[in-house]
Amino acid sequence: MQELPLIARARDHRDRIAIRSGAHQDHRYRELLEASALLAFQLLAGAADLAEARIAFMAPAGFAWVVMQWAIWRAGGIAIPLALSATRPEIEYVLSDSQA
Repeated sequence: MQELPLIARARDHRDRIAIRSGAHQDHRYRELLEASALLAFQLLAGAADLAEARIAFMAPAGFAWVVMQWAIWRAGGIAIPLALSATRPEIEYVLSDSQA
């Protein structure tokens, strides 16, 4: 699978701050690349590619959210973010409609 331009660009900026959140919590591109690579590896579970499988995820805005989105993309999936504020019927609709 070919590397996404976004990931290649992030590699060029490993030591720069990627996400600044909370009380002076800085996350560098290096951390984002490492965490998303590990999660992508886990998502793949030995497969070569997710073949554009739709993967739903829910996380608060911030580092964890970006890690999940990038991991899904890096594994070849389509990221379907779910809002933390969504009601059960809304979540059920998104899951059904997206075929996640």
